[in-house]
Order: sequence, then C-alpha cells, then structure tokens
Amino acid sequence: MVYELLNAGGGDYVLYTRASTNAQSPSTGQYYSAEWLAPSCNGSGSCSGWISIYKKLSAGSHTQLAFVMASTTNWTAEIRFQAIGGGLYVWMNGVMILNATNSEIATGAPGVGVRTTPSNCALERVDVGHRDSGAPNAPGSLTVSRFPQNIRIRWTAPTDPSTITEDAGTGSGVAQYHVWKNGIYQGSFANGSAPGTWIEWVDTAATDPTQTYAYQIGAADYHFNTTYAPTVTVQPSAILTTYDARQVGVKTLGTYWGAG
Repeated sequence: MVYELLNAGGGDYVLYTRASTNAQSPSTGQYYSAEWLAPSCNGSGSCSGWISIYKKLSAGSHTQLAFVMASTTNWTAEIRFQAIGGGLYVWMNGVMILNATNSEIATGAPGVGVRTTPSNCALERVDVGHRDSGAPNAPGSLTVSRFPQNIRIRWTAPTDPSTITEDAGTGSGVAQYHVWKNGIYQGSFANGSAPGTWIEWVDTAATDPTQTYAYQIGAADYHFNTTYAPTVTVQPSAILTTYDARQVGVKTLGTYWGAG
C-alpha cells in the first residue's frame, strides 16, 4: 500500500506484486503492476488519471490486463494492490476500483516505484508485507429499528487484530461491509469509520409491515477475509395498516353514516 502526497499533476505511481528479483530486466524480469499514470490535478486538489493492471512475464511484453479512470481529492491518494490466488485487486482510498484475473505468476515480492514525478510530489508512506490470512472481528452491538418506510440497522465498527507468522499475517484493516437480507445479497459498502464508531445501514425496500426480515452484516478486510455478526431478525410490525373511515378524517356537522 502507498500513500501519495500530490502537489501537482504528472508522473507515474507504480505498485508491484509477485515481482522477480530482476523485475526491471526487459529480457527475464516478471511482475504484476498497478500503475496510476500521469494524474492531472486542478487547483482545489482533485486529481484524476487512468489506473491500469499490467503483467510482465519473463521474455514477455508489458501487457495491460484492466484499466479504469480513478480520482481522489485533497491532493492525496491511498492505493493498495494485491494478488490473492488468481485475482489482482486495486483499492483507492478504501474502495476497490479495479480487478483482473491472471495466474501466470505464482510467486515474487512486492515493491513500489515512481517515474518522472514532479519534485514536490512524494510517496509519503509505503507498507508492504504478508498476505492477511485472518478475518477481522465481527460487527458489534447490532441494533435494529423498524419504521413505516424502512428498517435501520446499526452496529459498531470492529477491529482487525494484527499478528504475523512466518508465512502469513493479519491486520490489513476492515475494508468493507457485506449486507444480506433473507439470504439474498444486498450489496457492500466501504468502511470509513474508526473501530468503535457507530455505523448505520437503511433498508428502504423493507416497507411491508407483515413481513419478517432477517439480516446478516459481515466485516471484510482488504484481503477478503470476512466475519459475520449473528443474524438479526425483524418481526412483523404492530403498526396499524387498515383504517375505519368512520374513525379518521374530518366529519361535517349534522348526521353521518353510522351515527346513532
């Protein structure tokens, strides 16, 4: 993972994984790379540019596998690049923005590099290390509230404990949450909260007061290890859904239907 401090546009920022020790050799080097190429910045600190995933095989060419336009704000960008099995994944500012599939390179080392960057730009922090093989803690203190037009679920952001062994590690951080309802995947969203912070997800489709809903919330780290909290179930609501026309609304003076 690299944390980039940008004060101007231009330059290329490169992250490597599964790179050989002679990765830069045109004839025998090999690697996967994620490259943010010549991002352009405006005066307010918004920067954008193409991010691509490449592979370079020994005696092979520098081949593009996938690309996407990526942007950031406040003159900064946090970029992660990792290989898990046959998957290659790029994250920017905590959100996965690009992935590709390739398993031709099985082993190698991580690395970072820059090309032709302006003098006032920098890689402020670089973290390289083991693959995270341990899951984060489960989302905590789940509470659920039912309203006429939605159901709201709240929980506290968990921690992702860090331990390192000879060939694996943990503690890459909680990256996102997965939401399931009645066994159906509802989606995922990025985690932007510190451990212990309350997080809320609103189900605007849960409008049937006679329906029972069962929710599962999972916390996933940057290497896709996931832990789910116990299922929370919302029972049918006691909210009045049928009305007697004689009991509500405005009645004119005088006699009306049903009067004795």
